[in-house]
Amino acid sequence: VLIELHRRTPAATGAPRDGAALTRLAPALHLLTRDHDQPLRIATLARRCGLSEAQFRRVFHQAFGHSPHVHLTTIRLRMAATLLSQ
Repeated sequence: VLIELHRRTPAATGAPRDGAALTRLAPALHLLTRDHDQPLRIATLARRCGLSEAQFRRVFHQAFGHSPHVHLTTIRLRMAATLLSQ
């Protein structure tokens, strides 16, 4: 699911995708996907990855080309669309 979301999410800045960054962000991506219906804080996501909030934001933007908030909103919209289509 995470890989498919990553493939379908366009990079807002055209930044290259970084496989090492994706590996580093895997715990946060799992949490974003699993708990998309819950309020999530950047501090919680960063802690899961062993990063400071600033490092987490930077690595996330490097990997996806947008912020964690935009990514979570995209996941929520896709999940809602899936529920509506079913």
